Amino acid sequence: MSTPFYILLAVCAVVALAFHFKRRVASISAEAKARYGPETEYIPARDNMWKIEGDTNKCIISSILVVENLTTETMKGEFMSSIKQDHYRRFKQRFVSYKGLPFFIKDEDFDVNVMIRKCDDATKPTNEAELNIFLGRECSLAMPFDRPLWSIMVIEDFQKNSAGISETILLFRIHHTIGDGIALGTMMFNMLNTEEQMKEVKDGNGSTIPERTLVLSESSSQVQKKPPANPWLVHALTTVLFLPTLLQVIFMPWDRNYYKSTNLEGKKIVAMSHTYDLEKVKAIKNKMSANINGKVTLNDVLMGNLGCALNRVWKKLDAGNKPPKDITVVMPINMRSDNNVPIIENRFATPMVKIPTHTPEPIESALSMKKEIDALKKSVTPLIMYYATQIAATILNNILCGALLDLMASKITAVVSNVPGPSETMYIGTHKLNKLTFWVPQRGDCGMGFSIITQGRNVTVGCILDAGCGVESEMVCKEYMTALEEMYEKVVA
Repeated sequence: MSTPFYILLAVCAVVALAFHFKRRVASISAEAKARYGPETEYIPARDNMWKIEGDTNKCIISSILVVENLTTETMKGEFMSSIKQDHYRRFKQRFVSYKGLPFFIKDEDFDVNVMIRKCDDATKPTNEAELNIFLGRECSLAMPFDRPLWSIMVIEDFQKNSAGISETILLFRIHHTIGDGIALGTMMFNMLNTEEQMKEVKDGNGSTIPERTLVLSESSSQVQKKPPANPWLVHALTTVLFLPTLLQVIFMPWDRNYYKSTNLEGKKIVAMSHTYDLEKVKAIKNKMSANINGKVTLNDVLMGNLGCALNRVWKKLDAGNKPPKDITVVMPINMRSDNNVPIIENRFATPMVKIPTHTPEPIESALSMKKEIDALKKSVTPLIMYYATQIAATILNNILCGALLDLMASKITAVVSNVPGPSETMYIGTHKLNKLTFWVPQRGDCGMGFSIITQGRNVTVGCILDAGCGVESEMVCKEYMTALEEMYEKVVA
Protein backbone atom coordinates (compact mmCIF):
# COMPACT_ATOMS: atom_id res chain seq x y z
CA MET A 1 0.00 0.00 0.00
CA SER A 2 1.16 3.53 -0.78
CA THR A 3 2.20 6.22 1.66
CA PRO A 4 -0.82 8.48 0.87
CA PHE A 5 -3.11 5.62 1.94
CA TYR A 6 -1.46 5.39 5.36
CA ILE A 7 -1.63 9.17 5.74
CA LEU A 8 -5.34 9.11 4.90
CA LEU A 9 -5.85 6.23 7.33
CA ALA A 10 -4.09 8.16 10.10
CA VAL A 11 -6.18 11.27 9.45
CA CYS A 12 -9.41 9.25 9.50
CA ALA A 13 -8.40 7.56 12.76
CA VAL A 14 -7.67 10.88 14.45
CA VAL A 15 -10.95 12.39 13.18
CA ALA A 16 -12.91 9.39 14.46
CA LEU A 17 -11.15 9.59 17.82
CA ALA A 18 -11.82 13.32 18.05
CA PHE A 19 -15.52 12.79 17.25
CA HIS A 20 -15.81 10.10 19.93
CA PHE A 21 -14.05 12.31 22.47
CA LYS A 22 -16.31 15.26 21.66
CA ARG A 23 -19.43 13.17 22.29
CA ARG A 24 -17.98 11.85 25.54
CA VAL A 25 -17.15 15.37 26.74
CA ALA A 26 -20.68 16.58 25.93
CA SER A 27 -22.27 13.70 27.84
CA ILE A 28 -20.09 13.98 30.95
CA SER A 29 -20.32 17.80 30.91
CA ALA A 30 -24.11 17.56 31.14
CA GLU A 31 -23.77 15.27 34.17
CA ALA A 32 -21.20 17.59 35.77
CA LYS A 33 -23.49 20.61 35.37
CA ALA A 34 -26.33 18.68 36.96
CA ARG A 35 -24.09 17.87 39.92
CA TYR A 36 -22.10 21.08 40.42
CA GLY A 37 -24.37 23.74 38.93
CA PRO A 38 -24.92 25.58 35.63
CA GLU A 39 -21.66 27.57 35.91
CA THR A 40 -19.65 24.36 35.55
CA GLU A 41 -17.43 24.40 32.46
CA TYR A 42 -15.24 21.79 30.87
CA ILE A 43 -11.53 22.67 30.83
CA PRO A 44 -10.21 22.19 27.28
CA ALA A 45 -6.96 20.38 26.63
CA ARG A 46 -5.04 23.59 25.89
CA ASP A 47 -5.66 24.65 29.53
CA ASN A 48 -5.70 21.33 31.35
CA MET A 49 -2.32 20.27 29.95
CA TRP A 50 -0.66 22.84 32.23
CA LYS A 51 -2.03 21.12 35.33
CA ILE A 52 0.47 18.35 34.65
CA GLU A 53 3.52 19.34 36.68
CA GLY A 54 6.42 17.71 38.48
CA ASP A 55 7.93 17.90 41.94
CA THR A 56 10.60 20.49 41.12
CA ASN A 57 8.74 22.72 38.65
CA LYS A 58 5.25 24.11 39.16
CA CYS A 59 3.25 25.58 36.26
CA ILE A 60 2.61 28.82 38.11
CA ILE A 61 3.18 32.35 36.83
CA SER A 62 4.56 34.60 39.56
CA SER A 63 4.70 38.38 39.36
CA ILE A 64 5.79 41.23 41.60
CA LEU A 65 4.21 44.68 41.78
CA VAL A 66 5.88 47.43 43.79
CA VAL A 67 3.23 49.98 44.78
CA GLU A 68 3.34 53.11 46.93
CA ASN A 69 1.47 53.11 50.27
CA LEU A 70 -0.91 50.27 49.40
CA THR A 71 -2.73 48.35 52.14
CA THR A 72 -4.07 44.81 52.02
CA GLU A 73 -7.67 45.95 52.38
CA THR A 74 -7.35 48.42 49.51
CA MET A 75 -5.83 45.70 47.35
CA LYS A 76 -8.76 43.38 48.05
CA GLY A 77 -11.25 46.00 46.94
CA GLU A 78 -9.36 46.96 43.78
CA PHE A 79 -8.80 43.36 42.73
CA MET A 80 -12.39 42.26 43.24
CA SER A 81 -13.59 45.28 41.24
CA SER A 82 -11.33 44.28 38.35
CA ILE A 83 -12.74 40.73 37.98
CA LYS A 84 -16.46 41.54 37.88
CA GLN A 85 -16.78 40.77 34.17
CA ASP A 86 -17.97 37.27 33.29
CA HIS A 87 -14.84 36.39 31.31
CA TYR A 88 -12.87 36.62 34.57
CA ARG A 89 -15.08 33.98 36.21
CA ARG A 90 -12.18 31.53 36.58
CA PHE A 91 -10.91 33.69 39.43
CA LYS A 92 -13.91 32.51 41.45
CA GLN A 93 -13.89 28.90 40.29
CA ARG A 94 -12.00 25.87 41.53
CA PHE A 95 -10.75 22.77 39.73
CA VAL A 96 -12.42 19.36 40.00
CA SER A 97 -12.05 16.09 38.12
CA TYR A 98 -15.35 14.36 37.30
CA LYS A 99 -15.36 10.94 35.65
CA GLY A 100 -11.83 11.51 34.44
CA LEU A 101 -12.49 14.91 32.86
CA PRO A 102 -11.40 18.31 34.22
CA PHE A 103 -13.89 21.05 35.10
CA PHE A 104 -13.98 24.49 36.66
CA ILE A 105 -16.87 24.83 39.09
CA LYS A 106 -18.11 27.76 41.16
CA ASP A 107 -16.29 27.92 44.49
CA GLU A 108 -19.15 28.18 46.96
CA ASP A 109 -16.65 28.90 49.74
CA PHE A 110 -14.83 31.69 47.89
CA ASP A 111 -13.31 34.13 50.38
CA VAL A 112 -11.21 37.07 49.24
CA ASN A 113 -9.56 37.09 52.69
CA VAL A 114 -8.11 33.66 51.93
CA MET A 115 -7.02 34.56 48.41
CA ILE A 116 -5.41 37.92 49.27
CA ARG A 117 -3.42 37.83 52.49
CA LYS A 118 -1.06 40.12 54.36
CA CYS A 119 2.41 38.73 55.03
CA ASP A 120 2.81 38.17 58.75
CA ASP A 121 5.56 39.95 60.66
CA ALA A 122 7.37 36.71 61.53
CA THR A 123 8.19 35.92 57.88
CA LYS A 124 8.20 39.45 56.45
CA PRO A 125 11.45 40.27 54.57
CA THR A 126 13.19 43.48 55.59
CA ASN A 127 15.64 44.05 52.72
CA GLU A 128 16.13 43.06 49.08
CA ALA A 129 18.31 40.03 49.86
CA GLU A 130 15.70 38.65 52.24
CA LEU A 131 12.98 39.51 49.73
CA ASN A 132 14.60 37.43 46.98
CA ILE A 133 14.93 34.45 49.33
CA PHE A 134 11.31 34.87 50.41
CA LEU A 135 10.10 35.10 46.81
CA GLY A 136 12.17 32.08 45.78
CA ARG A 137 10.55 30.00 48.50
CA GLU A 138 7.07 31.15 47.53
CA CYS A 139 7.73 30.42 43.85
CA SER A 140 8.64 26.81 44.67
CA LEU A 141 5.33 26.08 46.42
CA ALA A 142 2.46 24.17 44.82
CA MET A 143 -0.97 25.77 44.51
CA PRO A 144 -3.77 24.24 46.64
CA PHE A 145 -6.64 22.88 44.53
CA ASP A 146 -9.39 23.35 47.12
CA ARG A 147 -9.83 26.98 46.04
CA PRO A 148 -9.32 29.13 42.91
CA LEU A 149 -5.84 28.65 41.49
CA TRP A 150 -4.35 32.03 42.35
CA SER A 151 -3.17 33.99 45.37
CA ILE A 152 -1.83 37.41 46.31
CA MET A 153 0.59 37.99 49.17
CA VAL A 154 0.82 41.60 50.38
CA ILE A 155 4.03 42.77 52.05
CA GLU A 156 3.07 46.14 53.49
CA ASP A 157 5.65 48.85 54.25
CA PHE A 158 8.50 46.82 52.80
CA GLN A 159 10.86 49.76 52.50
CA LYS A 160 10.99 53.44 51.58
CA ASN A 161 12.02 54.49 48.09
CA SER A 162 14.42 57.31 47.20
CA ALA A 163 11.62 59.84 47.67
CA GLY A 164 10.99 58.59 51.20
CA ILE A 165 7.64 57.00 50.26
CA SER A 166 6.76 53.60 51.73
CA GLU A 167 6.43 50.79 49.17
CA THR A 168 4.26 47.68 49.31
CA ILE A 169 5.22 44.45 47.56
CA LEU A 170 2.49 42.36 45.90
CA LEU A 171 3.32 38.76 45.02
CA PHE A 172 0.67 37.59 42.54
CA ARG A 173 0.79 33.85 41.75
CA ILE A 174 -1.58 32.16 39.33
CA HIS A 175 -1.66 28.66 37.90
CA HIS A 176 -1.17 28.29 34.15
CA THR A 177 -4.35 26.19 33.98
CA ILE A 178 -6.36 29.42 34.37
CA GLY A 179 -4.73 31.24 31.48
CA ASP A 180 -1.59 32.46 29.74
CA GLY A 181 0.50 35.57 30.24
CA ILE A 182 -1.32 37.71 27.67
CA ALA A 183 -4.75 37.06 29.21
CA LEU A 184 -3.53 37.39 32.79
CA GLY A 185 -1.45 40.45 31.98
CA THR A 186 -4.48 42.12 30.43
CA MET A 187 -6.52 41.37 33.55
CA MET A 188 -3.76 42.82 35.71
CA PHE A 189 -3.43 45.93 33.56
CA ASN A 190 -7.21 46.42 33.71
CA MET A 191 -6.81 46.65 37.48
CA LEU A 192 -4.60 49.69 36.96
CA ASN A 193 -5.54 53.33 36.38
CA THR A 194 -3.82 55.94 34.26
CA GLU A 195 -2.78 59.18 35.95
CA GLU A 196 -5.86 60.94 34.60
CA GLN A 197 -8.14 58.18 35.87
CA MET A 198 -6.31 58.13 39.20
CA LYS A 199 -7.14 61.82 39.64
CA GLU A 200 -10.79 61.11 38.85
CA VAL A 201 -10.82 58.36 41.46
CA LYS A 202 -9.17 60.66 44.00
CA ASP A 203 -11.79 63.32 43.30
CA GLY A 204 -14.56 60.74 43.61
CA ASN A 205 -15.57 61.05 39.95
CA GLY A 206 -14.32 57.70 38.62
CA SER A 207 -13.65 54.13 39.58
CA THR A 208 -11.69 51.80 37.33
CA ILE A 209 -10.09 51.79 33.91
CA PRO A 210 -12.27 50.50 31.02
CA GLU A 211 -11.57 47.06 29.63
CA ARG A 212 -8.31 47.16 27.68
CA THR A 213 -7.98 45.46 24.33
CA LEU A 214 -5.01 43.29 23.45
CA VAL A 215 -2.04 45.44 22.49
CA LEU A 216 -0.08 44.17 19.50
CA SER A 217 3.58 45.07 19.88
CA GLU A 218 6.48 44.67 17.53
CA SER A 219 7.52 41.41 19.09
CA SER A 220 7.90 37.77 18.18
CA SER A 221 4.16 37.41 18.73
CA GLN A 222 3.67 38.84 15.24
CA VAL A 223 3.89 35.52 13.44
CA GLN A 224 1.64 33.79 10.95
CA LYS A 225 -1.43 33.19 13.10
CA LYS A 226 -4.41 34.63 11.23
CA PRO A 227 -7.43 32.31 11.17
CA PRO A 228 -7.00 30.14 8.08
CA ALA A 229 -9.55 30.29 5.28
CA ASN A 230 -9.94 26.50 5.50
CA PRO A 231 -9.56 25.45 9.17
CA TRP A 232 -10.27 21.81 8.35
CA LEU A 233 -7.31 21.81 5.96
CA VAL A 234 -5.01 23.19 8.66
CA HIS A 235 -6.18 20.55 11.13
CA ALA A 236 -5.65 17.82 8.54
CA LEU A 237 -2.18 19.15 7.73
CA THR A 238 -1.34 19.38 11.43
CA THR A 239 -2.51 15.80 11.93
CA VAL A 240 -0.24 14.65 9.13
CA LEU A 241 2.71 16.66 10.48
CA PHE A 242 2.10 15.72 14.12
CA LEU A 243 4.20 12.56 14.03
CA PRO A 244 7.13 14.13 12.10
CA THR A 245 7.05 17.09 14.52
CA LEU A 246 7.06 14.71 17.47
CA LEU A 247 9.96 12.73 16.02
CA GLN A 248 11.87 15.95 15.39
CA VAL A 249 11.53 16.86 19.07
CA ILE A 250 12.47 13.36 20.21
CA PHE A 251 15.65 13.22 18.16
CA MET A 252 16.82 16.81 18.46
CA PRO A 253 20.00 17.12 20.57
CA TRP A 254 19.97 18.22 24.19
CA ASP A 255 21.37 21.62 25.05
CA ARG A 256 24.69 21.40 26.88
CA ASN A 257 25.78 24.42 28.90
CA TYR A 258 26.31 25.69 32.42
CA TYR A 259 22.60 26.22 33.10
CA LYS A 260 21.40 22.91 31.68
CA SER A 261 21.07 20.29 34.40
CA THR A 262 19.12 17.10 34.98
CA ASN A 263 19.51 17.44 38.75
CA LEU A 264 16.88 20.00 39.64
CA GLU A 265 16.29 20.60 43.35
CA GLY A 266 13.00 22.49 43.42
CA LYS A 267 14.63 25.39 45.27
CA LYS A 268 14.18 28.57 43.23
CA ILE A 269 16.62 31.49 43.08
CA VAL A 270 14.92 34.64 41.80
CA ALA A 271 16.09 38.14 40.97
CA MET A 272 14.76 41.24 39.27
CA SER A 273 16.63 44.10 37.69
CA HIS A 274 16.36 47.81 38.20
CA THR A 275 14.23 49.62 35.64
CA TYR A 276 15.72 50.83 32.36
CA ASP A 277 14.44 53.70 30.23
CA LEU A 278 12.38 52.28 27.35
CA GLU A 279 13.06 55.39 25.25
CA LYS A 280 16.75 54.48 25.23
CA VAL A 281 15.91 51.01 23.92
CA LYS A 282 13.76 52.57 21.21
CA ALA A 283 16.68 54.84 20.32
CA ILE A 284 18.93 51.78 19.97
CA LYS A 285 16.35 50.11 17.74
CA ASN A 286 15.91 53.16 15.51
CA LYS A 287 19.64 53.80 15.14
CA MET A 288 20.40 50.16 14.35
CA SER A 289 17.59 50.12 11.77
CA ALA A 290 19.15 53.13 10.07
CA ASN A 291 22.63 51.60 10.21
CA ILE A 292 21.64 48.35 8.51
CA ASN A 293 18.99 49.93 6.27
CA GLY A 294 16.40 47.49 7.60
CA LYS A 295 13.89 47.05 10.39
CA VAL A 296 15.22 46.19 13.83
CA THR A 297 12.53 45.65 16.48
CA LEU A 298 12.50 46.14 20.22
CA ASN A 299 12.30 42.38 20.54
CA ASP A 300 15.48 41.93 18.47
CA VAL A 301 17.32 44.24 20.86
CA LEU A 302 15.87 42.91 24.11
CA MET A 303 16.06 39.21 23.26
CA GLY A 304 19.47 39.46 21.62
CA ASN A 305 20.86 41.19 24.68
CA LEU A 306 20.08 38.09 26.76
CA GLY A 307 22.52 35.96 24.76
CA CYS A 308 25.23 38.56 25.26
CA ALA A 309 24.54 38.69 29.02
CA LEU A 310 24.71 34.90 29.38
CA ASN A 311 28.01 34.82 27.51
CA ARG A 312 29.44 37.33 30.00
CA VAL A 313 28.06 35.48 33.02
CA TRP A 314 29.54 32.16 31.92
CA LYS A 315 32.94 33.75 31.27
CA LYS A 316 32.93 35.37 34.72
CA LEU A 317 32.02 32.07 36.33
CA ASP A 318 34.94 30.45 34.51
CA ALA A 319 32.92 27.25 34.25
CA GLY A 320 35.73 25.51 32.43
CA ASN A 321 33.85 25.29 29.16
CA LYS A 322 33.68 27.73 26.29
CA PRO A 323 30.25 29.44 26.09
CA PRO A 324 28.11 27.61 23.53
CA LYS A 325 27.33 29.07 20.12
CA ASP A 326 23.68 29.31 21.11
CA ILE A 327 21.08 27.92 23.48
CA THR A 328 17.64 26.52 22.72
CA VAL A 329 14.74 28.20 24.48
CA VAL A 330 10.98 28.05 24.34
CA MET A 331 9.56 31.45 23.48
CA PRO A 332 5.79 31.53 24.17
CA ILE A 333 3.99 33.21 21.27
CA ASN A 334 0.51 34.65 21.53
CA MET A 335 -1.74 32.98 18.93
CA ARG A 336 -4.73 35.31 19.21
CA SER A 337 -5.52 36.95 15.92
CA ASP A 338 -7.87 39.76 16.98
CA ASN A 339 -7.76 42.88 19.13
CA ASN A 340 -10.57 41.92 21.50
CA VAL A 341 -10.12 41.68 25.26
CA PRO A 342 -8.48 38.26 25.68
CA ILE A 343 -10.59 35.54 27.23
CA ILE A 344 -8.94 33.99 30.26
CA GLU A 345 -7.48 30.88 28.66
CA ASN A 346 -4.28 29.57 27.09
CA ARG A 347 -3.77 30.42 23.43
CA PHE A 348 -0.08 30.38 22.79
CA ALA A 349 2.43 28.32 20.86
CA THR A 350 5.74 27.09 22.24
CA PRO A 351 8.23 26.99 19.37
CA MET A 352 11.85 26.30 20.14
CA VAL A 353 14.13 29.20 19.25
CA LYS A 354 17.91 29.58 19.20
CA ILE A 355 19.35 32.50 21.17
CA PRO A 356 22.94 33.29 20.09
CA THR A 357 25.36 33.19 23.03
CA HIS A 358 28.65 33.16 21.13
CA THR A 359 29.61 36.77 21.76
CA PRO A 360 29.88 39.25 24.65
CA GLU A 361 29.21 42.11 22.21
CA PRO A 362 25.58 43.30 22.52
CA ILE A 363 25.28 44.75 18.99
CA GLU A 364 26.47 41.55 17.33
CA SER A 365 24.20 39.52 19.59
CA ALA A 366 21.14 41.65 18.73
CA LEU A 367 21.76 41.39 14.98
CA SER A 368 22.19 37.61 15.25
CA MET A 369 18.93 37.42 17.19
CA LYS A 370 17.18 39.46 14.51
CA LYS A 371 17.89 36.72 11.95
CA GLU A 372 16.34 34.09 14.22
CA ILE A 373 13.22 36.13 14.96
CA ASP A 374 12.74 37.18 11.33
CA ALA A 375 12.78 33.52 10.32
CA LEU A 376 10.29 32.69 13.07
CA LYS A 377 7.87 35.39 11.92
CA LYS A 378 7.77 33.90 8.42
CA SER A 379 7.54 30.32 9.62
CA VAL A 380 4.42 28.18 10.01
CA THR A 381 6.16 26.34 12.87
CA PRO A 382 4.31 28.23 15.65
CA LEU A 383 0.96 27.37 14.05
CA ILE A 384 1.91 23.72 13.60
CA MET A 385 3.26 23.52 17.16
CA TYR A 386 0.11 25.16 18.51
CA TYR A 387 -2.26 22.66 16.92
CA ALA A 388 0.08 19.70 17.40
CA THR A 389 0.32 20.40 21.13
CA GLN A 390 -3.47 20.60 21.40
CA ILE A 391 -3.86 17.33 19.51
CA ALA A 392 -1.39 15.66 21.86
CA ALA A 393 -3.17 17.05 24.92
CA THR A 394 -6.53 15.86 23.58
CA ILE A 395 -5.73 12.32 22.46
CA LEU A 396 -3.09 11.39 25.05
CA ASN A 397 -3.84 10.79 28.71
CA ASN A 398 -2.26 12.98 31.36
CA ILE A 399 0.68 10.67 31.97
CA LEU A 400 1.65 10.43 28.28
CA CYS A 401 1.02 14.12 27.65
CA GLY A 402 3.11 15.04 30.68
CA ALA A 403 5.90 12.79 29.45
CA LEU A 404 5.81 14.49 26.04
CA LEU A 405 5.94 17.98 27.56
CA ASP A 406 8.77 16.92 29.86
CA LEU A 407 10.65 15.52 26.87
CA MET A 408 10.38 18.87 25.10
CA ALA A 409 11.56 20.64 28.26
CA SER A 410 14.53 18.30 28.57
CA LYS A 411 15.92 19.60 25.27
CA ILE A 412 15.95 23.30 26.14
CA THR A 413 17.88 25.55 28.49
CA ALA A 414 15.24 28.14 29.35
CA VAL A 415 11.78 29.56 28.89
CA VAL A 416 12.03 33.18 27.74
CA SER A 417 9.10 35.58 27.56
CA ASN A 418 8.69 39.20 26.48
CA VAL A 419 5.42 40.88 27.52
CA PRO A 420 4.39 44.43 26.56
CA GLY A 421 2.60 46.45 29.23
CA PRO A 422 1.03 49.92 29.48
CA SER A 423 3.32 52.64 28.17
CA GLU A 424 2.41 55.18 30.85
CA THR A 425 2.67 55.43 34.62
CA MET A 426 -0.11 53.38 36.22
CA TYR A 427 -1.83 53.24 39.60
CA ILE A 428 -3.74 50.72 41.70
CA GLY A 429 -6.59 52.97 42.75
CA THR A 430 -4.63 56.09 43.68
CA HIS A 431 -1.41 54.26 44.55
CA LYS A 432 1.45 54.56 42.08
CA LEU A 433 2.94 51.41 40.54
CA ASN A 434 6.73 51.82 40.57
CA LYS A 435 7.83 48.44 39.28
CA LEU A 436 6.46 45.28 37.71
CA THR A 437 8.31 42.00 37.16
CA PHE A 438 7.24 38.42 36.52
CA TRP A 439 8.84 34.98 36.40
CA VAL A 440 7.82 32.40 33.83
CA PRO A 441 7.27 28.79 34.93
CA GLN A 442 9.32 25.89 33.63
CA ARG A 443 8.66 22.17 33.52
CA GLY A 444 10.55 18.89 33.30
CA ASP A 445 14.26 19.42 33.86
CA CYS A 446 14.32 22.92 32.39
CA GLY A 447 15.57 25.01 35.29
CA MET A 448 15.82 28.56 33.94
CA GLY A 449 13.27 31.25 33.14
CA PHE A 450 13.91 34.78 31.89
CA SER A 451 11.26 37.45 31.47
CA ILE A 452 11.20 40.93 29.98
CA ILE A 453 8.37 43.37 30.61
CA THR A 454 7.84 46.96 29.50
CA GLN A 455 5.68 49.15 31.70
CA GLY A 456 5.43 52.87 32.38
CA ARG A 457 8.18 53.79 29.88
CA ASN A 458 10.55 51.35 31.59
CA VAL A 459 11.97 47.89 30.94
CA THR A 460 12.44 45.39 33.75
CA VAL A 461 13.80 41.85 33.56
CA GLY A 462 13.44 38.91 35.89
CA CYS A 463 15.43 35.69 36.15
CA ILE A 464 14.53 32.48 37.97
CA LEU A 465 16.93 29.55 38.34
CA ASP A 466 16.58 26.20 39.98
CA ALA A 467 19.39 25.79 42.51
CA GLY A 468 20.41 22.61 40.69
CA CYS A 469 21.32 24.76 37.66
CA GLY A 470 22.89 27.73 39.39
CA VAL A 471 22.36 30.57 41.83
CA GLU A 472 23.37 33.51 39.62
CA SER A 473 19.93 34.97 38.88
CA GLU A 474 21.00 38.38 40.16
CA MET A 475 24.22 38.28 38.13
CA VAL A 476 22.26 37.50 34.95
CA CYS A 477 19.97 40.50 35.54
CA LYS A 478 22.90 42.83 36.27
CA GLU A 479 24.88 41.71 33.23
CA TYR A 480 21.78 42.14 31.09
CA MET A 481 21.33 45.76 32.16
CA THR A 482 25.06 46.49 31.87
CA ALA A 483 25.13 45.15 28.31
CA LEU A 484 22.00 47.12 27.42
CA GLU A 485 23.59 50.37 28.58
CA GLU A 486 26.79 49.54 26.68
CA MET A 487 24.75 48.98 23.54
CA TYR A 488 23.12 52.39 23.98
CA GLU A 489 26.48 54.10 24.41
CA LYS A 490 27.95 52.40 21.34
CA VAL A 491 24.95 52.84 19.06
CA VAL A 492 23.35 56.12 20.14
CA ALA A 493 25.48 58.18 22.50
